[in-house]
Amino acid sequence: MCGAIALSLGLVSMFGLDAAQATSPHAVVPGTLSCTGMAGTVKFNPPLTSTGGSAEQVTLIGGIKGCTASGGSSVTPSKGTITGKISTPSNSCSSLLSTTSIVHAEVVWSPKKDGKSTGSFSGYTVLLTPTVGFGLPNSGGSVSGQGSYAGSDGGNSSTVTVFTSLTQSQALNTCVASGLKKFKITSGTLHLG
Repeated sequence: MCGAIALSLGLVSMFGLDAAQATSPHAVVPGTLSCTGMAGTVKFNPPLTSTGGSAEQVTLIGGIKGCTASGGSSVTPSKGTITGKISTPSNSCSSLLSTTSIVHAEVVWSPKKDGKSTGSFSGYTVLLTPTVGFGLPNSGGSVSGQGSYAGSDGGNSSTVTVFTSLTQSQALNTCVASGLKKFKITSGTLHLG
């Protein structure tokens, strides 16, 4: 169950952290981008429970920093703001283990002239070590993206890894006891392009 929770967090987080697809009037920055600092919050509406019973909407809002541009780009953003979402048919903790739920994400870069990156991941992988987390896309999965830092393959090789502060047992115990309302993202990496 904890892994499922991590997955949904990852999905949402990933959403914003990894894909690249610009839809703004700002310039599209070429090349690729790797970032090593991520923090934020993933919220579950309604809260995740051991029994479920309602459709689930997961949202992520966070910050990205520690980025380095390459692959033909000398423009490195100072930071990024990521938003993401995922919808699942149930708010049960175990339903989040369905690693084929589509993850939608967007990163708005600062300064604004660096544009934004958006994309969709075919799914995610649940990570349990050292804490609950997720990896995007899922094993053998795909990414569809465009925009700044999409690289030569249109963002198809983009990846995201996100971790929370919760261990598997902590996440599971919270879900069963009182319902899991949110996760704090404490670390992560993002590679675009």
